[in-house]
Amino acid sequence: MSNERDMIGAWQTAAADLGIEVHSPCIVEDETFPVHVVFFGRPAGALPVLMGDQRSRRRAEEKGFFISLLNPAIYCNYDRAQFIETLVDWGWFGSTTSEAPTWYKYEVARVQGLTNG
Repeated sequence: MSNERDMIGAWQTAAADLGIEVHSPCIVEDETFPVHVVFFGRPAGALPVLMGDQRSRRRAEEKGFFISLLNPAIYCNYDRAQFIETLVDWGWFGSTTSEAPTWYKYEVARVQGLTNG
């Protein structure tokens, strides 16, 4: 059975492979979240948690974080294509689009029909 440690490991692998910034853990006031994906989801970043997670998300959302409930069957093992699709769906919120990872800019252009591939 997959668990939070597996999800943390998958996001750490994603960080190394995709060149994104991921911190673990992330403490927001009195709640500890397993992962903070910087620059994605909202300006404060994304806090992915596994479906069924019972921790309070209200304060984190008030502070501008994006909370995403993820399926452990998918997000406890790193799959490059799946994680890229998720990050593109969440959106880039870094200071400028030019700072976004190259793979992100390519995928957004592909989805928008601006490239072949």
